[in-house]
Amino acid sequence: MRLGQLRRRAEFERLRNEGRRFGFPTIWVVVAPAAGESGEIRLAFAVPRKSGSAVERNRFRRRVREAVRTVGLPPGDYLVGPRPGRVAASFDEIVADLTRLKARSQAPQEDP
Repeated sequence: MRLGQLRRRAEFERLRNEGRRFGFPTIWVVVAPAAGESGEIRLAFAVPRKSGSAVERNRFRRRVREAVRTVGLPPGDYLVGPRPGRVAASFDEIVADLTRLKARSQAPQEDP
């Protein structure tokens, strides 16, 4: 499984406008279908400085990347951030939340 990154402002805007939002105890996630035919998982992070030191913020990013590999999320674009005060969440907590995300994002959407 290949993990890519979202880098351009237009990609973030598309994700924000077209994505579905999910909240969990340790993280929040915005998910949108993959742009193009790449079939890869592209991740972006929103981890504010207020969350913790650079070491804690980077540890959170590494844990999420590895958790995505472990859970095996479907291809798409993902924006991930920690809940307030949860930047130091354990790997197991993040895996549990991403497992819930996988189950919820594959469920059929309800019409409003």
